[in-house]
Amino acid sequence: MSEVTVVGRVVARAGKEAELAQLLQAVIEPTRNEEGSLHYSIQQSIETPEEFIAIERWRHTEDLQRHFRSAHSQHLAAAVESLLAEPIKITTCRELT
Repeated sequence: MSEVTVVGRVVARAGKEAELAQLLQAVIEPTRNEEGSLHYSIQQSIETPEEFIAIERWRHTEDLQRHFRSAHSQHLAAAVESLLAEPIKITTCRELT
């Protein structure tokens, strides 16, 4: 299988931006250290600061699936649920060549 890119989007409820940002920042380092992680960053929108975007690149789909099963990913998913204004949106892509 080939490399995959993931774009994840979360939107904080009003007043929960800082709490959500802290939880998102906590998973950056462990995710970057996962096998198959080629890139992982969290971005906060300038125009709408309640919106956060995760940009990820993984060596293979299997590495991405392992990431979703990791303890820190599972913890994050459970912890952010009450902080979100809308459901998490995850788009998985392949680069056009």
